[in-house]
Amino acid sequence: MPPKNESEDTLEPREDLKDSELLLALKEELIGRFSQEGFGLKKRENTIMTRVSFEVLNIIDALVELAIFNSRSEAAAYLISEAIDARREQFEKIAAIVGEIKRKKIEAVKTILEKTDFSESTRSNK
Repeated sequence: MPPKNESEDTLEPREDLKDSELLLALKEELIGRFSQEGFGLKKRENTIMTRVSFEVLNIIDALVELAIFNSRSEAAAYLISEAIDARREQFEKIAAIVGEIKRKKIEAVKTILEKTDFSESTRSNK
């Protein structure tokens, strides 16, 4: 990752820029941050539908309006990915627990099937 300069740490307006130049400078800085290594969108193969608050929608729309993202979908995918990455360790632990639960469920079903006789003779006697 390239070294950060002081202006990358904050998005504060610079006094020497006009409003249009400032908007362009902020947009370029944001796009630069989102395109750094570790940012950006991974391959998106799945679709989900969700409802969001007006506040969240306004933020997503602002990111699209500034052309930081090409669509609401792209912005939402990025924000979801960033939220997960911020708590990656917790979600990895959860995924491991879910894997264990799935294995135990399969084990339980196998146990039931091993101990149960599903032959024709058993069914016809009832």
